[in-house]
Amino acid sequence: MIKDKIKEYLKASEEPIDINPVFAPAQQDVVDLIDKYWMSRYQETDYDNKGQKKVFYNIVTNPVWVAAKMIDLDVKNVRAIPLPGQNPLYALYLERDLNLYMKDNGFGAKLNEWAYKYPKYGTLVVKKANGIHTVPLQNLKLDPTAKSLKGSSFVIEEHEYTENQLRNMPWDKTAIEYAIAKNEDAKIKVYEIFGDLRGNNNYFITTVDTILHEDKRDIKDIYKELHWDKVIGRWVSRGQVELCFEDQIHMNWLAYLKAHGLEYTSKHIWKTDDMGIDRNMLVDVDDGEVLKMAGDIVPVPMEERNLAAYASEESRWEFNLQRKTFATDIIRGVRPPAGTPLGSAVLATQMAGGFFSYKQEEFGMFIKEIIWDWIIPDFKKKHRGEHLVDFVGADERQVKMFDELILEERTAGKIGEYLSTNKSFPTAEQISAMKLAEQSNLNNPQKRYEKVPEGIYDKLKYKIDIVISGENNDIQQKAVAIQTAIQNTQDPAQKRELINRLMVILGEEPLFARGTQGIEEIADKVGSQPRLPALRPTPTPGVQTSVV
Repeated sequence: MIKDKIKEYLKASEEPIDINPVFAPAQQDVVDLIDKYWMSRYQETDYDNKGQKKVFYNIVTNPVWVAAKMIDLDVKNVRAIPLPGQNPLYALYLERDLNLYMKDNGFGAKLNEWAYKYPKYGTLVVKKANGIHTVPLQNLKLDPTAKSLKGSSFVIEEHEYTENQLRNMPWDKTAIEYAIAKNEDAKIKVYEIFGDLRGNNNYFITTVDTILHEDKRDIKDIYKELHWDKVIGRWVSRGQVELCFEDQIHMNWLAYLKAHGLEYTSKHIWKTDDMGIDRNMLVDVDDGEVLKMAGDIVPVPMEERNLAAYASEESRWEFNLQRKTFATDIIRGVRPPAGTPLGSAVLATQMAGGFFSYKQEEFGMFIKEIIWDWIIPDFKKKHRGEHLVDFVGADERQVKMFDELILEERTAGKIGEYLSTNKSFPTAEQISAMKLAEQSNLNNPQKRYEKVPEGIYDKLKYKIDIVISGENNDIQQKAVAIQTAIQNTQDPAQKRELINRLMVILGEEPLFARGTQGIEEIADKVGSQPRLPALRPTPTPGVQTSVV
């Protein structure tokens, strides 16, 4: 039965793993402890045997925020770099369209959320279903020893719906009404399962009583995962918080001992040999009163004499935490102690920064995979048809660059029409004539375009490369190399091309149009007269205008 199979899966997901901490043996125990420590809560109880609130000295949040700051990426970090030999304007206009699309869909907020949850939990799971969402690890059940989601024999994501929410889902309406009728709670628990429930299908939406939907899917089309510190023998990875488990336990123990010690040392107690004194020095003795007694009243020494040992032990554990998480003082912006050599400070910064650069590169490649597999297909679907391109404060150079892109696309279309009709490739002279004719159309108000041509991004992956945070493509080194080449070349055409490449790498429009020079040469070859440039109004800066 379905109910028995779900129970079997859920029980298997709760099996303890030897490699886990002894105080958090199951996968869900680790996730729960991360959440409790994050909120300064103890695993079992927050009160001691006297009913007093136990001290919690939280040291786990800082390493997470340091890591999140160091690996953070934004939409502006998504760069489109043209492949060698390609028109850089494809990358330029793709980057503009893509960044605008991601901002409109809240992708920047998702990047901030992922940069925080990735080092916090150690494992980040992202899902594509009517958009892109972060999957809470608290709701995810799978084989705890699996190497990956795809390698697990089952994956269950738990959901809760109200009756109205469930009725609005695009599943079997009869099964939905049956599930509602069988439910006795305020919300209905629904399981999204990759596993072997029945038949040849592997994907199911079900309650414990009935299947609401089923089909066959590839789990990689729905989920993507990223791991911070992969541990052999278990699926969930170690994040910054789990790395601090032992440190947090010992710091809490020290804080508890220190707090209770200070509770006793804050008391003031006196002693005397006079048996006739039976008074409370705090409440029974007035200010300025003279006591008459046979023996002296002397204070009992209650001061804390172990503060240096506490400080030493706290420093030792804090240093251990910084060493494990790379959340060092210098990375957090704390000034190093006086007398620290500059070289030592620079070396410490570089070493810690190198670790986070490595993690940011992994994070960037994960984002790049999401962009290629999920965002760009949806982006291309919405931008496959003709669409207007608006410029804010566009100048003559920007419009000329856009002309070049349209000219290349239109010429390619004419070459395709020629191939389809004549079953042969046109000659160089014929291609030049096509290009000249389309160039003339661009400056003819009656034949002027208003929209980006249909299908301009269809072969996107073959024309550009997406660079995030510079992984596999060191932008700074390339820029320096191009600047050196610009200084050493004497050929004006080569210098213009190099400057264009440099501008594109830096995320700016090229300064020179590739096809501007040479149009007169093409006209001479095909016997046409050189055309005069058409007059075009200059847009007012700051006003949004359409290229028409």
